[in-house]
Amino acid sequence: MRSYRDELATLSEAYAVALAADVDDRVLRPAPWPLLAVGSGGSGTVARYIADIHRLASGAVTAPLSPLGVVRSPPPPRGTRVVLVSAAGSNTDILAAWERVATWVGTEVVVLCGEPDSELAHAVRSAGESLILLDRYGEESFVACASQLVPSVITAKAVGADLPRRYEDLIGPVRGDIASLGELWGREVLVALHGAEGSAAASGLESNFTEAALGTVSRCDFRDLAHGRYLWLERQGARTGMVTLESEIDRSLADRTVDLVPDRIPRGRVRLTGQGPVAGLQALAAVLEMTADAGEERGIDPAQPGKDLFGPALYDLELPGP
Repeated sequence: MRSYRDELATLSEAYAVALAADVDDRVLRPAPWPLLAVGSGGSGTVARYIADIHRLASGAVTAPLSPLGVVRSPPPPRGTRVVLVSAAGSNTDILAAWERVATWVGTEVVVLCGEPDSELAHAVRSAGESLILLDRYGEESFVACASQLVPSVITAKAVGADLPRRYEDLIGPVRGDIASLGELWGREVLVALHGAEGSAAASGLESNFTEAALGTVSRCDFRDLAHGRYLWLERQGARTGMVTLESEIDRSLADRTVDLVPDRIPRGRVRLTGQGPVAGLQALAAVLEMTADAGEERGIDPAQPGKDLFGPALYDLELPGP
């Protein structure tokens, strides 16, 4: 199995292929009706990104959901779009979510899947729903890379984002900020502050750190910190670091927020360029790089963090019915 750094090295090619992909993205274009985006793990991060940028682009009511959330939900209003995201299209959770949404009347279902011969892809084709196939770049590691980036790029294209021509043009402007975060990786807990564009990336940071057992991430937006969460920094500052994922529109608020946090708490800032889908995509890419750096500092390869004996049994549990 490849190392996590090897996985990151594939992202330039994955980005180029996603940018050039000839897919019918009309089903992912902004529209005023509600949208639900569904996924688990790394695909859950993508689902949150899809929900966020569609809300920012159209003003529509959107929400990310886990497959369990879908299975236990009543049918949404007619006209709702439901986007399912899955790299392999084979886990019990996404298949249960598909079976549930397939019974909903009056919804438009879109599935982004990285495996054309998977059970999910075959079921979607048979039902006549929209299927967008993604290049997975071979078998991925425990913490996914390309399968987070590729569907996010395709979705950003669909909403009309003016994306950089190369992956390096996307990640390059924040590499210096990422490199400055080294002091944070020695802390047990990381508080990740974000605005609207950084929300999905902060969720991805929490997911990656938990899946690879790198540490604990507590995420909140810049203003939510003021509603009681600051007390963690006050009481647990000795084992906590803080990082911001801030777009240009967040900058003033981020400046004023960080200035009020005591100097004894180490902090770092990832200053995203621009705003909207491009800033959100840049934040997702930054988090993948941050995961690698934290893993190296802590002697853990996120591609192969080790699996406990009860993990596979948990993975194969069947979801309850509605």
